[in-house]
Formats: sequence, C-alpha cells, structure tokens
Amino acid sequence: MAKVRIPNDLAADVMFASDSTCCVCEERGKAVQIHHIDENPSNNVFENLSVLCLECHNKTQLKGGFDRKLNSDLIIKYRNQWINRVRSRRKIADERAIRKHVGEQSLSQQVEQPNNRLREDAVLKEPSIVYINSLPEFKSALLAQAQPKRDTGVTSTMVQASH
Repeated sequence: MAKVRIPNDLAADVMFASDSTCCVCEERGKAVQIHHIDENPSNNVFENLSVLCLECHNKTQLKGGFDRKLNSDLIIKYRNQWINRVRSRRKIADERAIRKHVGEQSLSQQVEQPNNRLREDAVLKEPSIVYINSLPEFKSALLAQAQPKRDTGVTSTMVQASH
C-alpha cells in the first residue's frame, strides 16, 4: 500500500474537528499526527482519519506483549466521542459569547419584534439556524446597546462603546 499524502483541506478538517487534540488521551498541547484507522495509508477519507498524539499512535502499532493494541474499533469510538464533545464545547462557548455581548437575556428575547411576538425563525428547533438567522438582529441589538455611550461626547466612553 503506497502512502498517499492527505490533502491539506482534509487534514485541516480532521484537525479542526478534533481541536488538534488526541482523541484517546485528550491531552491538549501534545504533538499529534493524523492516523489512518484502517491502516491503509492511501485511504484518505474523513471517516478513516483520527488525531492521535505520538504516544497513543504508537499504541496502534503494538504486536504482542502485555500491552493491548489500540485497534480500529476502539479508535473509532474514541474519535466519535471526542468529536461530539468538541462540538458541544464549541456550542456552549458560542452561547456564552452571545450572552456576554448581549446581556443575560436569551437570544430569542433579543430578537423580539415590537409587537412582542418572536420571529418565526427564532423558534426553529435547529440552534445553528436560529443563530445564523439572528446575526443581523444581534448586530442591531449590540449597536442599540452601545449608542447611548457613543452619544456621551466623552472620548474614552465612546471608544469603549465602539468595542
């Protein structure tokens, strides 16, 4: 089996999905490699790739001895669980960032229309669609919140409001 170089965009997708962290030990900051789960170095599809640190990657190469080989079934379980945790952490971080910028009110409360009825797209069940559709309203809410400080005429307060 000839090794085929993993395309840069695919490698970036794999590293991003795993937060550039080994899916087995989950220790941040360690040097990592992209591992071919089926051990076929020419099978460069996302589903066959996982991020492993050098130590965990070495455990996939064990042959006999007292240590147990880190096999493909186990790597798939670790990878899938880790990718789900990374997605969940990113979602929580996005929600916290929104609350920080808009206040403690929920995003749906911020995008209420004057008649106090929520926009239809804010009640969709898919959070990412709600978030994407609310960006113009989010920007408007931020600008409205900053406007009184901008109008003070005090330079430092105006700069703070612009941030």
